[in-house]
Amino acid sequence: MVDEGNGSMVWLMPLAAILGTYTLVGSISVLFTIYGTIKATEVEKRLGKKSWKSKNLWLTLISVIICALGYGRVCAIVSKHEELKAPFNPYEILKIDDGCTDTTLIKTAYRNASREAHPDKGGDSKTFDLVNAAYRALTDDEGKLNWEQFGHPDGKSHFQTLSFGLPEWLLKPKGVTAIVLVLMYFGLLIGIGYILWQKTKGNDKSKNASAAAMSNSVATDDLKFLVNLLQNNEEQSHVDLLFLIASTPEIIEQAGKAVEHYEECKKQKLANKAEEEKKKNTMLDLAGPWGDDDDNNDDDDGENKEQQTQAQKLEEELARKKKALLAQATGAIDYDAMKIEDVDSGVIGPKWVRSILQENNIWPPKFLDDLTIISHWREQNTSWTYQGQKYSDPLSYPPIQRNFVLLLARVNSQLLNGHPIFLTSSQQ
Repeated sequence: MVDEGNGSMVWLMPLAAILGTYTLVGSISVLFTIYGTIKATEVEKRLGKKSWKSKNLWLTLISVIICALGYGRVCAIVSKHEELKAPFNPYEILKIDDGCTDTTLIKTAYRNASREAHPDKGGDSKTFDLVNAAYRALTDDEGKLNWEQFGHPDGKSHFQTLSFGLPEWLLKPKGVTAIVLVLMYFGLLIGIGYILWQKTKGNDKSKNASAAAMSNSVATDDLKFLVNLLQNNEEQSHVDLLFLIASTPEIIEQAGKAVEHYEECKKQKLANKAEEEKKKNTMLDLAGPWGDDDDNNDDDDGENKEQQTQAQKLEEELARKKKALLAQATGAIDYDAMKIEDVDSGVIGPKWVRSILQENNIWPPKFLDDLTIISHWREQNTSWTYQGQKYSDPLSYPPIQRNFVLLLARVNSQLLNGHPIFLTSSQQ
């Protein structure tokens, strides 16, 4: 129980400040948490970091409500105590003798006092309210009775149970209260800074966790797509499921980007090779008919040519390494370092895989009509567009063809890994 008597309330004032500050900061935190929950991604919700079921959200909200009620109660107690320390005296307020019952004198004193205290005349509204209350305590029967019983003409209602306003003693503290509040606010600032620092670290961890979860999970749209098709057909084989996963909207979108990137790299590398070939031919033309001018110096020329060839190879190797380091530092693509099918010798890729699958009657799949995803595409009359060309056959659409070929390659890995061309290519 809080002492509401005549003892000092100085220690309740900092308590009111702490409760009020926590209510303010906590309310802002709850609002930010609610906003973050509304805007949260599905991955963040699945991780439980931003969910309506979060314990932190509800604990903070409950603590804010409790602190707000505590602040109102403490403010009411201190305000009542401050008033009881200086009892309400209508005679002193109106500047008349104690016990005066002369109605005319009381009215005259009231007019003079209200004129001086009126806000329009440069007075103070609080003093003006006290003058009115003093006049009611001396002239109004109910007001006089309330003053005699409760110490104020408004009676019990004047002493509030809860007060949520910002009181004068908290807005302009004095003496010990001011010292305590300064120390408290200084500590509070340090505490808030520490909490914000911890929050920043927590957000970084949350972002990393969300990113990791996103990289290891199926995207929301793809998840809905899979669930919808699986619910419609409860009897799927493991092969059917594999093709279904390889055909989700996002997987196909990523495959399209991969095919475009592959073709762009192939085109650029072919252009680079043509440029190099052109430079070599230009150098040969510059040599002209003088290259074999002196037959007597064949031995010396052979030795010089060998040294020049080695120097040229070393120079080319250094140039390639510089280019690779520059590409790594800037994030650019080093086309020379890439090994591409039909461009570099000894390199096999999707085209070779598809040809081997065709030789073994694995491509195109014989069970195509039994796949859930194919039935779905046919029911929806699905078509695709790639580089301006429209496709209605899924196996002709490059991204889907790529995914299905790679899937069959994994299923038939033993056949491909044991192929002589694959073994020769691996050795190279």
